[in-house]
Amino acid sequence: KKPPITFDSTSGKVSGNGGCNNFNSNVEVQGRNIKFGPIASTRMACQGNGEPLFFQTLEKINVQSVNGDQLTLIVGDIAKMRFKKVK
Repeated sequence: KKPPITFDSTSGKVSGNGGCNNFNSNVEVQGRNIKFGPIASTRMACQGNGEPLFFQTLEKINVQSVNGDQLTLIVGDIAKMRFKKVK
């Protein structure tokens, strides 16, 4: 399944699901800059290696861009992930 992500701006936390396991982390947002803390996740056995790559990439993200209902997470100047707001 597609990984959902939820931001709680009051507590500075982020949570979601990496496609198999639930995760959470701290997040700092200052303008377009964003920094995720270490990812903590459940440890269910999952097929493939997409989820570890998702978590590793999330920890490298340093820029975010919001355009309408779309959030783009970026490393340097390369878009790595896109999420669409669920209404």
